[in-house]
Amino acid sequence: MKSCIIICLSLASLLGMNEARATVVIITAYEISSSNQYFSPAVANAVCGDTIKWVKGSGNHTTASTTIPNGANTWSSPTLTTAGFIYVVTKAGTYNYTCHPTPTNPAGHMAAKIIVTCTNGVSSIDPDYSSFAYPI
Repeated sequence: MKSCIIICLSLASLLGMNEARATVVIITAYEISSSNQYFSPAVANAVCGDTIKWVKGSGNHTTASTTIPNGANTWSSPTLTTAGFIYVVTKAGTYNYTCHPTPTNPAGHMAAKIIVTCTNGVSSIDPDYSSFAYPI
């Protein structure tokens, strides 16, 4: 009985230490004046599986991907609110984005980026696949 408790506690400890902890990365869009508009932070760091949440600080802004890693999904938000717009990063690499892109100005303004790394050598996460490991 005592060895079972030790094994069970050890297993629970190992599973807890290896559990992925996705987080929410908040990016706020601000407009101080027509010439002073920005995303904060301008460079965000995240890991695969994290949720990026853009929120309105002040002004009227959108967010849209410009260049992203191969295989990642593009995005284009409506005007941001305090409730925010969310996007889950699934591929390692740099996600460049902007505010208010147009056909004549696809770069928009307020350019910023998210740098994503995947832990344990995993280059991407497939959100449609999950697996479980059980002791034998």
